[in-house]
Amino acid sequence: DNADSESELYGTMRLFTSAYNEMYVKDISAKIRRTLAYKRQQGQFIGSFAPYGYKIDPSDKHHLIIDEKAAENVRNIFDMYIQGEGYRKIATQLNSDNIPSPSAYKQQNGSKYVNTNAVSSNSNGLWTQSTIASILRNETYIGTLVQGKSHNISYKNKKRKQVGSDDWIRIPNSHE
Repeated sequence: DNADSESELYGTMRLFTSAYNEMYVKDISAKIRRTLAYKRQQGQFIGSFAPYGYKIDPSDKHHLIIDEKAAENVRNIFDMYIQGEGYRKIATQLNSDNIPSPSAYKQQNGSKYVNTNAVSSNSNGLWTQSTIASILRNETYIGTLVQGKSHNISYKNKKRKQVGSDDWIRIPNSHE
């Protein structure tokens, strides 16, 4: 700012400049949150990575389309569950058939996706009971786009806060 840091006036000006910069960042953060909330309400997918069995539509990055190769595995999971198989048996079957887990599949297809839960649980790219349970409970597979499950605590704090399921944004029949 071409200011003399030895000057008393500089210290006072720095306080005003810092306050202005802080207000600017807070304002931009609020505008981004409003824009993302609007996109969610309009049924636009705003995630970085599509759920397993889907991919982001190349002609509309806010829409999900079926990834046929992975979707076949999702259909098989639902079929096995309907036939009475449990989470463990389904996971064991998929692992014995050498079907890559969702994280491994995404990485094999060039995605930069990293499942932090898999890294901490040391699953080594294998199917787990929790992965099967997550797929079976995920409303995405019935065509409902569910977003807004968590948010950053503030623009300064990047920790995530979970939102109650009653406050999730659900858009039925958003995709196949």
